[in-house]
Amino acid sequence: MKHDYSSFNCSLYLRIGHITPRIQCKKKMPNPLFKMIKSYYFMSKSFKLVTAEHHTEHGALCGCTGHMSLTPSRLCFLLFHEGRAERESLSCAGYPWSYPADVTQNIESPFRAVFSSFSLSFQIETMEDFYVANTIFALNFFKHLANTSATPNLFFSPWSISSTMAMVYLGARGNTADQMARVFQFNKVGVREVSPVTPENFVGCKLMQQIQKGPYPEAILQAQARDAIHSSFHSLSSAINASTGDYLLESINKLFGEKSARFKEEYIQLSNKYYSTEPQALDFLEYAEEAREEINSWVKTQTKGKIPDLLPEGSVDRDTKMVLVNAVYFKGKWKTPFEKKLNGLYPFRVNATQRTPVQMMYLREDLNIGYIGDLKTQILELPYAGDVSMFLLLPDEIGSTSTGLELLEREITYDKFIKWTSKDTMAEDDVEVYLPQFKLEERYELQSILRSMGVEDAFSKGQANFSGMSERKDLFLSKVFHQATVDVNEEGTEAAAGTGAITSGRTGHGGPQFVADHPFLFFILHKVTKNILFFGRFVSP
Repeated sequence: MKHDYSSFNCSLYLRIGHITPRIQCKKKMPNPLFKMIKSYYFMSKSFKLVTAEHHTEHGALCGCTGHMSLTPSRLCFLLFHEGRAERESLSCAGYPWSYPADVTQNIESPFRAVFSSFSLSFQIETMEDFYVANTIFALNFFKHLANTSATPNLFFSPWSISSTMAMVYLGARGNTADQMARVFQFNKVGVREVSPVTPENFVGCKLMQQIQKGPYPEAILQAQARDAIHSSFHSLSSAINASTGDYLLESINKLFGEKSARFKEEYIQLSNKYYSTEPQALDFLEYAEEAREEINSWVKTQTKGKIPDLLPEGSVDRDTKMVLVNAVYFKGKWKTPFEKKLNGLYPFRVNATQRTPVQMMYLREDLNIGYIGDLKTQILELPYAGDVSMFLLLPDEIGSTSTGLELLEREITYDKFIKWTSKDTMAEDDVEVYLPQFKLEERYELQSILRSMGVEDAFSKGQANFSGMSERKDLFLSKVFHQATVDVNEEGTEAAAGTGAITSGRTGHGGPQFVADHPFLFFILHKVTKNILFFGRFVSP
């Protein structure tokens, strides 16, 4: 259906550190335009449609208006105008301003947004910076985990770990906060001061002129930067959890502290605001085992019985001050289900000499596939229903005594990750896919690996500074538990007895084969926000 977009325009307002958009329109907005705006701002769940009678504190806005609150100045930041709109007069904090009549914008290219007739003396870092930070942390964490893990299979949720630790970062101060910011890349997200610019068509908003007179106070910029991090996590969680039933993603996190800590009311309120959870006080000093059982009971209830005993016996004692727990479970529906074609078990080559029988799944479909020549590795995208895809990295060969993944694990960086998953590397082709059914359920105590990455003070009594959450000087993070679970299978398929074999290479159908009958890396990506939800290494069934 063809839509006429000429009568629609959007004025977007940003609140520094917060993204809470709303669409206001005189008449019903065409669905493609609505979806485009939602996708561009990664806010699928946050958008609301309201009538034209609603006005904002910025002044009466006409046409189709998406707005975001801007604090502390409550000023208009970005104008996005779609279609051949006539010159209109809007208001900026009560002062009139206008924009050129010849503003045009192609609906397919929302990133070519037109800025309004002024620029603030500061700007918010975009959500792109946020997902860059999360991706860098994900890859760094994977490398540390791969080098230290005693188990061949790995599976974790970098998004979930980051958001859970951000809840602790909310109350961290001083060097403790600085270390966390460096490791989790939080220092790459926020606001930064820039030079003010006044374009030719500036009509005059007195409040804007006042803002441009001098630099913004450094302390306020720092506070806005911290606020931007937590707001970004809140917005990201809203976007990821807006699955509309296409996939199941359950994530729970909670901070348990010694009851003598007496968490500050402000910290409790902010934790609830940004992370929809509040710290809970327990008596570790007198009843450590009972506290452990209570934590496990809470996790079991929240995960509907999937995780009954997250904290093992002896994991907490009377010296425990804070325990952070995080558990996440994912199960997706394939966009194109695997065919129920392969009966029997097939050999999975753990290394050159070891074989383990597995149930293989088969799919022939047009899929994005690529080849990383210098690493002799295939990369394949398997889309789930919804906004999620699994990407698999499969080396051509395995080593005589190794998995064949060592070079790939050493070489993976953020820049290479972006290149490998880009259209320069991947293209659609008619692909035959053979993938083992598998379920990974991995549990980690994170303090040792986070210490090795540079988060030291947070785990050190006498060094940790959590003055943002409690007046107690002896508060430190004792334990961090993370469990991630993924279930990869055909819909409704059960394994059958028997044996079989798969021949690699090109077959009669003329397209490439992707035969995952030996170790591979994989990650599950939320494509709208470009965040890695899960990262895994599958070596041994």
